[in-house]
Amino acid sequence: MIMDHFTGLEGKGRNKMSDYIIGKNTINEVLKNRKDILIKIITSLNPNNEFLEEIKKLKIPIEFQSKKALENLVNTESHQNIIAKIKSRNYLELNDLFFKTKDKKKSIVVMVDSIYDPQNLGSILRACECFNIDALVYSKNRGTDITPVTTKAASGATELLDIVKISNLASTIERFKKEGYWVVSAALDEKSKDINTFEKFEKLLLVLGSEGEGIQPILLKNSDFLMHIKMMGKIDSLNVSQATAVALFYFSY
Repeated sequence: MIMDHFTGLEGKGRNKMSDYIIGKNTINEVLKNRKDILIKIITSLNPNNEFLEEIKKLKIPIEFQSKKALENLVNTESHQNIIAKIKSRNYLELNDLFFKTKDKKKSIVVMVDSIYDPQNLGSILRACECFNIDALVYSKNRGTDITPVTTKAASGATELLDIVKISNLASTIERFKKEGYWVVSAALDEKSKDINTFEKFEKLLLVLGSEGEGIQPILLKNSDFLMHIKMMGKIDSLNVSQATAVALFYFSY
């Protein structure tokens, strides 16, 4: 498991890995949409690189380090030779989410349970942003946190989408139900229905779990419906991030 904190390059004690995003595409999306959160760029690219020339025009500080130093900073080799340090991520409070969505005609929120793979979490976040979902909810106790690897897989969605980080998924489901949300959990179960049989919901909390552990029984019990996506080939299931994209495509239109 990737550690959340470690001693970094700056010589000021311990740095939060969650305060770094990695990869050109991720940084480019943040430059286009949230450049106010960028503190500095750390890179091993050639100083005359075309992408860096664009960053220089925006007056964002650039620090040059070795490729190995970048790897040590974010604990991964997949940084593509460029990292951005960002302001600490502000997570949305649950009450604020309900306030933002109370007057919307249609609201979809995704909740994830036991997603321990940071790439899967990133891909789910990317799908959520692509379908303009209101927020992603995850537990700080059950699954990976947002890491630099997550930010790369999310292609910038970690900074563009509202994210709600909570302690207890079961009690949070009850809060959503009180706010008028229908709770649909993805599960292969005898009570599960084909996604194509569902009507579209005005307010939907879509719950997804990992391929290994699945969704906790208490969350399934508290759900209004269980659903599955019917497979047509020889493989009997989708990766959780693929399933998220299919489900969001269905429920969003």
